[in-house]
Amino acid sequence: LATALIGSAGILAAQDVNEVAQRESAMKKVGSGAKTIGDMLKGETEFNADRANAALAEMHSASMNFENLFPEGTAGAGSNEFVASEKIWEDFTGFERAVATFRSDIEAAQQQAPQDKEQLAAAFGTIGKNCQSCHETYRTKK
Repeated sequence: LATALIGSAGILAAQDVNEVAQRESAMKKVGSGAKTIGDMLKGETEFNADRANAALAEMHSASMNFENLFPEGTAGAGSNEFVASEKIWEDFTGFERAVATFRSDIEAAQQQAPQDKEQLAAAFGTIGKNCQSCHETYRTKK
């Protein structure tokens, strides 16, 4: 029985590590999409509707199942400069709501399929505010 329990704990720990790696990967994909869009909005790269909409799709895809990549006990875990804060588990319902809102706003932007810089700015403004709000509340510097 003790061996089974120890083995189970090892499996759970490995699963948590995998979920942390998956959430870091997903967050990097969201960041990559946001950077692509941000660079267009700042005029650092030329606006391209196909690339902008592909970036929105990448962000949406990365956000799917996102809230399930935060198993309890993984605050501070990972190799990124910023990590999950304990506040996630103190208010998991609020965290889930923030993720759902983020995903919904990306879906709305995708439905708009911005075709110029102004449309992209309007669609992305809400998404960016959600990113900032969630990061201020639910992440911490390692």
